[in-house]
Amino acid sequence: MKKINTFHTIFRSEIECSKGFFSNLFRLKIFPSNVLKAKGLKAKGLNSKFLAAASLIVCLIAAGCEPEQKIPAYIYIPKMKLVTNSATEGTDSAKLIDAWVYSNDSLIAGVRLPATVPIIGYGNTRISVLAGIAENGNFANPAIYPFFDKYEKNLANRPGKADTLHPVFHYNSLTQFPLIENFTLGNAINNEADGDTMTTMIVTNESPLSPPNCAKIALDGVHTLCKVSSNELPMPTGTSQIWVELSYRNNNTFSVGAIGYKNGVEFASSQEKVVLAKYYNTWNRTYINLTQELRNVSATSFKLVITVLKDGGVASPQVFLDDIKIVRF
Repeated sequence: MKKINTFHTIFRSEIECSKGFFSNLFRLKIFPSNVLKAKGLKAKGLNSKFLAAASLIVCLIAAGCEPEQKIPAYIYIPKMKLVTNSATEGTDSAKLIDAWVYSNDSLIAGVRLPATVPIIGYGNTRISVLAGIAENGNFANPAIYPFFDKYEKNLANRPGKADTLHPVFHYNSLTQFPLIENFTLGNAINNEADGDTMTTMIVTNESPLSPPNCAKIALDGVHTLCKVSSNELPMPTGTSQIWVELSYRNNNTFSVGAIGYKNGVEFASSQEKVVLAKYYNTWNRTYINLTQELRNVSATSFKLVITVLKDGGVASPQVFLDDIKIVRF
């Protein structure tokens, strides 16, 4: 069994006898001096023998009161994956970094993968796992992703036994996709928003995550800003959540946000909700929560906005994007 990010837990029973034992000794007055006095005997000569015997009894009883040590069962989770209906849910691109593990509906642990988790109790146990992500690309802000169904499996737990799980997740049936863009048939995020027609998001076949295409934003020393947006999209009503999923590789900072509209009129914006400052040579995926910002301004509709501003010291900024989704309930 691998010992990666292992939680070692020993479950001990309560110590119930020690206090009661000694209190009974005092209450019944069976300590050596009291016994001797009761029998009219002198302590001299007998007290040491009685004390030795009594001490042996105390030790034996105390030894019998040692807390019981239980050996837990374990589950090992090396990684997790997403399975989608590509026609209606887009690709299965995902970055699931944490597992939130439940045993018979009781939370056991939230762990960074890969991980080994001890499980309380033996026998048939229902294990549930919820998928965890880094909200807004911040690894210090772990969150359960609300749009995936939980993974469940029944295990026959035995002391010391380790089971390996490979959780597979699916989108919840209530999840809606106002926008799915993998740049195969075009580009739905190409509205000019910065006033410079020389900077835009183009479709390219340069090493896409999901062939045949991905999107690319490129800047230079003259054209240092590119801001593009989607078409106007309806806001969900009530307390429904709305997130953006996207994959990217980059050598320059960029940001993702939204412009809020009310009855077709722009009135508030959160155009830099998340600034993605870390550079990735290979594809990375992130999850951005736009719910609160759009709720705060009572938007009835919104546009997704992506902004790239040239970093100092970067001669030829490039940001590649793929598998962009807006998901909501």
